[in-house]
Amino acid sequence: MKAIIVNDFLKPEIMECMDAPEPIPSSNEDLINVTSIGVNFGDIERLVNNNFGSHGFPLIPGAGYLENGERVVAFLTSGGYAQKVCARKDNIFKIPKDFSDETALTIFAQGITAWIAINKIGDLKSGKTVLIHAAAGGVGSIAVQIAKSLGAFVIAAVSTQEKAELVKNLGADLVVDPHDSNLRGLLQQTNLGIGPDLVLEMVGGKRFDTSLEVLAPLGKLVTYGMVSRNLPSQIQPTELINGSKTISGLCLDDYFQIHGYIQSIYDELCEFVIAKKIKPIFNKYLPLSQASRAHQELLGRKNIGKILLDPTF
Repeated sequence: MKAIIVNDFLKPEIMECMDAPEPIPSSNEDLINVTSIGVNFGDIERLVNNNFGSHGFPLIPGAGYLENGERVVAFLTSGGYAQKVCARKDNIFKIPKDFSDETALTIFAQGITAWIAINKIGDLKSGKTVLIHAAAGGVGSIAVQIAKSLGAFVIAAVSTQEKAELVKNLGADLVVDPHDSNLRGLLQQTNLGIGPDLVLEMVGGKRFDTSLEVLAPLGKLVTYGMVSRNLPSQIQPTELINGSKTISGLCLDDYFQIHGYIQSIYDELCEFVIAKKIKPIFNKYLPLSQASRAHQELLGRKNIGKILLDPTF
């Protein structure tokens, strides 16, 4: 079978597609014939050794079907960029009959991340204000829709006119350019002048700093990545005490360790899609052999919605 194999931490541009032996499932695993592979920021973080999640080498950083023909989507901490994978039985989830691979994979990793950030950590309520960075991306585009369904005022931060049009159509109430020199001032004026109650942040650097500064009293900032590769400023405890602010990290790997936790979220997300409360935003398919291009597009923040890999070529 073909797979992306990595034997050391690297830059995305040097990934190669190679022949690899087919995996053999253990007693608590099932073998999956892969039909589509979801590309996630978590894959990139692991490959550049940002310590988000643990894994060993060789690392083969999908939706597919079991030997009995059942269509499923699965979560793997490694091994997913391949034509066949082994996944733990408790990390395999059935795909609803009318869902495409694109829908299943788009709401899976990205949708679950957005759901946990908004509903579980953020506890977002109707009438509250949420700021969503990278709002046209895989997580962001779903987060906008979930927040609107809850009755929140949604501020979407995007960097291009095309992305701005998308998030407006998804329901964003206010669209801001994260590179605007007056971004801090614009955000401080929202929510009756106290700033957003919840921020979803995955850029890092100055974007994180600004988000924390404008966060409303009792507000929560959920950080789930650092795509800019720039560290935020060092945080002093008084910055959190003054305003009773909360910063929470989110790594999806940790939630998959809680038995039964993800299944209920996945089921609710599927119901949201069926009820047309969420429209999964699918970007494009790339061949498995172009995995490095997919990573580069994510790092360059060129994507709108989910990027998938096709393992058949």
